Amino acid sequence: MQHELIQRLAALVGYGTGYLRNANALDDWYRHNVFKDARMLFRTSADHALLADDFTLWLSMLKAAGAVRLSLHAAAQFAPATQHNAPAGGYAIVVHYADHHEAWTVGEEQAAWQDDPFFTNGPDVWHYLHAKSGGGAIDTCWRGEQLPGRLAVPATDWKALGATIAADLAIDLPSGRGPAAPFYLYDGDHPAWRKLPLLPQSAAAPAHRLATALARQQAQFANDTHPNNEGNAYLGLDAHGEARLQNWGRRLDSWMIEVLMRGANDDTDAGSASGSTPFQRMQPPPAAPAVADGAGAAPAAIAVQSSSGTSPARGKWIARIGLAIAIAAASLFILAVAHVIAGFPWLAILVGLPIALYGHYKKDGSL
Repeated sequence: MQHELIQRLAALVGYGTGYLRNANALDDWYRHNVFKDARMLFRTSADHALLADDFTLWLSMLKAAGAVRLSLHAAAQFAPATQHNAPAGGYAIVVHYADHHEAWTVGEEQAAWQDDPFFTNGPDVWHYLHAKSGGGAIDTCWRGEQLPGRLAVPATDWKALGATIAADLAIDLPSGRGPAAPFYLYDGDHPAWRKLPLLPQSAAAPAHRLATALARQQAQFANDTHPNNEGNAYLGLDAHGEARLQNWGRRLDSWMIEVLMRGANDDTDAGSASGSTPFQRMQPPPAAPAVADGAGAAPAAIAVQSSSGTSPARGKWIARIGLAIAIAAASLFILAVAHVIAGFPWLAILVGLPIALYGHYKKDGSL
């Protein structure tokens, strides 16, 4: 699978802070599986000079310069000049020093020729083939200006955050008590030196616990809304119901981003939490889209359900009831022809052959 940018940044900031503080060595984690399908480039903002073409070199230079930690933020928090390359909803990595800090905006690099009139107006150039289409992602970080003083990174009251997420999504989440297993990405089998927790184990235990719970919700939502799922959650929904369901999925993804950002920034011991900082989103929640039929946007907090109150699970049960009825009808048919087959056994081939062919082509995907 192709890992997401937020996943790479969360791992880089979480593990990178530990490296700057001598809590780990680069050799312990730089081959983390989350980094295997992407490259990170670090440039100046003014002339786009390439400062480092690997995050290991970047971190090594930061450590030599006296950096003490990293933190992950929304790019919109900083001056427009600093985030000129960042897409909407982009991120920024802040490098903290003893007496100043600097924001590195993460964005997408684009060839200058794509803004050239010849490129946009030429007869054949516009549909050029992308030889890089099979390659990995390239994350480019542009260095902002140095700002005096220390930047405050909000502490996280994990219990309050979990309660806020549960109330917004109308789901049950872990209580925040007891031990928590580290959060791993579900991305297949890999050697032990690549398979590491997304966040360092020194991060607060509730961060791992919440990320695991939300990842399961994302997987369940993807399954319930997949077009190949015969009982998928969109069946029977009107435009308003579809908008509510889609908005719930966007909020779920947004909360996962919030947890990963705060987990990467966690600066407390694993068993502690701070309730001194009022809760405030580190990145803005997704805007609810307008509904085409004028039914309005989705409410602020709903469970995954249709506008009529039917949950996705109900669609599954309807499909299962239909299957049971079909099985009963088939059984009655078999009983009805059983006496005929007893007298003429070769007729069993005519009955079984269509069933066998249907099962074969159904499994093969031809039906």
